[in-house]
Amino acid sequence: MYISPIKQVLNSYSSGYNSNRAVPHFMGMGLSGDTFEKREKQECRVKLFNPFSNNYCSDKVNIDLNNQAVFEIENKMDGETPLVVDYDPARRGSLYDKKSGRPFSVNILKTTTENFPNSVGYHFVSKDLSHEYGYVHLFKSVENNSELTRDYEDIGVVGDRIEVLYLRNFEDSKIGGVGKLADKMAVRYCLENGIEPNVVSYADTGSHVAHYKRGKRFIEPEKGSEEWEFLKLNYGKTNPNEILEELIKKSEKENDFVDLSGWGYLVTYMPKELADRYR
Repeated sequence: MYISPIKQVLNSYSSGYNSNRAVPHFMGMGLSGDTFEKREKQECRVKLFNPFSNNYCSDKVNIDLNNQAVFEIENKMDGETPLVVDYDPARRGSLYDKKSGRPFSVNILKTTTENFPNSVGYHFVSKDLSHEYGYVHLFKSVENNSELTRDYEDIGVVGDRIEVLYLRNFEDSKIGGVGKLADKMAVRYCLENGIEPNVVSYADTGSHVAHYKRGKRFIEPEKGSEEWEFLKLNYGKTNPNEILEELIKKSEKENDFVDLSGWGYLVTYMPKELADRYR
């Protein structure tokens, strides 16, 4: 039975983790002069995709969007572990409309779950929290047991690192900037964990060009591996970056599509120059 590299990593990090579940808290009162002034709360329907359970979690929450808050949402039908959602009005980013090219602001919700203590999610949502445009889920590496976590000294990918396990744009035909914002949050998560920005991921089928154009680069497959043999046979070389650069230049010149339908999982990393831009 085939198990994808992403699933293998998830299985290796999953554990029966117990922690004190975050307690919802809301800042709801403000002091104005000699009187207390009650801040306005509004009911928001928050619906986020949980890639660990492969379904949506949702709930209605009463929240003052001007203040920080922590709350839980869950899928009540399957009894999965709830997502703990951290809302901070100052945690914002921007995406853009592909048709008009105009940028727009989004809130970034931070999520955690008890079953994966080394993971964090960042969800890019509308100002009223009701609509999710995309998300990225990250892992802090704890083991050196995969292509993602081994050291590659020749390109400076060594030591502790953050892995991008899930990246998704729900409206790829309309909305852009999800990948770039995900990269920014990955660098931020590195810094929050005391790690010099060091971000790796698998590029899945159909995503190789997008990763490359954002500035990510590929680690050459191990000699003799299935991926190495595929590149050698079809392109006469085994460095994915050299191959992609040539294919992209050719496609731009001929106004044609870069067909990478035969490419499978390849490991990407974030070069230091790109990470420094996002600090």
